[in-house]
Amino acid sequence: MTGYRPSAIIAILLFSNSLWAEPVRVTAGLFADIAYSPQGSVPAEVIALEDATLAARITSWVDVIHVVVGQRINAGDTLISLDCRRPKAMLAQARAEHDANEASIALAEYQFKRTQSLRDDSHISEEALITRQSELEGRQAQGRSLRARIQARRIDVEQCLVTAPFGGVIRQRMVDIGEAVNPGQGLIRLINPEKIEVSATVTAQSLARLDGVREYRFTSGERQFPLKLRTIIPITDPITRSRELRLEFLGALSGPGDSGRLIWSVQRRALTPDYLVKRGREHGIFLVKDNKAVFLPVPQAQQGQPVFVDLADDARLIMKGRLTVKHDDVLKVVN
Repeated sequence: MTGYRPSAIIAILLFSNSLWAEPVRVTAGLFADIAYSPQGSVPAEVIALEDATLAARITSWVDVIHVVVGQRINAGDTLISLDCRRPKAMLAQARAEHDANEASIALAEYQFKRTQSLRDDSHISEEALITRQSELEGRQAQGRSLRARIQARRIDVEQCLVTAPFGGVIRQRMVDIGEAVNPGQGLIRLINPEKIEVSATVTAQSLARLDGVREYRFTSGERQFPLKLRTIIPITDPITRSRELRLEFLGALSGPGDSGRLIWSVQRRALTPDYLVKRGREHGIFLVKDNKAVFLPVPQAQQGQPVFVDLADDARLIMKGRLTVKHDDVLKVVN
């Protein structure tokens, strides 16, 4: 090596070593075999959209109960009959008062017309005519009031029968025969098991990942039910910073009140967090290309979270050896 400077000799030696360096032994796998569709999961429950406690609207007594707990009924079916004698009597009284008023109106109309005829012949004063007109208008106004009272009494009679506003199942009976009831007192709880939704609450972090969801499922015990997202309620809980999801059943139905978990699968594929390595200030993954290690940065990746990357199915990822390999290392894939 006479005539060579020491720095040149070192460079030659390093270059020579790089040419003859042993390839790094690694194992590799295809992206299609390694990647998976991440899932999310939160507690959920089935709620009934039609769940009503039917209350008394008049003061009365329970006369007949036509249904039992668990019975299926149709919309319009009579559930409870209240004692209706007093409402019917008050309706009859209102009708009698109205009939009497009609007779008084007929008399007042005759007297007004008679007075008007006499006034035209100048046999009576203007004041008498005005008095007759005032009496007629007063009785007509009273007639309108009585017709409104009859309508109110008819409604009271109709409300002696407690009917189903929708079809469903009797969930609870709150009164017994002979029991006195007052307006607003609960009588029957009715639930429609056919109109139900799944309700679940998700955090803001989970909410950001729902755009790429492939499917939703509700699990309760050993059963699973496919779902469709109906809406994300646009109101954020100020304490938990979460929002409520409402989802519809796509096929078989669970039951109102069932609890379980809402599970969703993300359409975009990902790698498990252990594939993420750090080189310098960047996080990324290692691929095999032309028997060399290629570091692929994944800027959006977070430690401990699924690593979302878009790769071809035949892309080869370094598995064993990825923690020590460096970009551009020559590789020997041994698997």
